[in-house]
Amino acid sequence: MSYEIQKAGRGGRVALHVNGTGNMTIELNGSANSAINVATESVTTASITGAHWSSNGAWTVKRGGSTGTNVLSLDGTGSFPLSKNGIVVSNTATSNIYVSLDGSGTRGTLILELSKISTFTEPE
Repeated sequence: MSYEIQKAGRGGRVALHVNGTGNMTIELNGSANSAINVATESVTTASITGAHWSSNGAWTVKRGGSTGTNVLSLDGTGSFPLSKNGIVVSNTATSNIYVSLDGSGTRGTLILELSKISTFTEPE
């Protein structure tokens, strides 16, 4: 499964674009290729503010790993512009984000919009 994280800089919004099959974990904080934080930033929470998807299987988004809390189940094609309606999915927002695509021979695309809250360490 391939993915791309588009960071809007410190704090603010993040777009997570996932494409393919399988599963993956996105860390709130960690290495540049697997986390939504930027240098000198510590992400304390990341809430899901939108979801856009397409697949011939079922996307599952959990917080806290593969055995964590199920926060979204998405099949077929659709869009949830949650923030436009004043809604966010903030269940266990302090936990990493786990994404999986289930179904035999499935492929798909998922875009999650995230709003993050962070603390910062200024370089000396």
